[in-house]
Amino acid sequence: GEITAHANVRMEWARYWSRIVRRFRVVLEGWPRSVFAPVDLGDLLTADLKLLLGQWDDNTIYFRRISQEEYTALYYERKRLVALGLVREEPPIQSRRDKGVRRVRLNPATQGRKHQVPIKSKPMIDSED
Repeated sequence: GEITAHANVRMEWARYWSRIVRRFRVVLEGWPRSVFAPVDLGDLLTADLKLLLGQWDDNTIYFRRISQEEYTALYYERKRLVALGLVREEPPIQSRRDKGVRRVRLNPATQGRKHQVPIKSKPMIDSED
């Protein structure tokens, strides 16, 4: 949250470019070339995890904000690498299977209720005033 100024940011390897670099203009610096960036950290070997944790603790690996000029250069470099087949394009986000289907509320306490907004009435005025 310190670098992005957003408290609920999560690192997503599969969508690193769109969710981290493009959205927040932040890059991960110092990642060792010997360790393949996984889709899930659970896929890494224990030795690689220890190496990464040690480098994270030593501030060898860190997140850094980038300028618009740096982002533009990275954008065109990424496009070139995707065109050459050296970098995979991020997988598209799939829509829900039930998109467009009306979902029924299963909780009996909220069934049939819409968002209830408190009624605001005008102040009452006595005819005697």
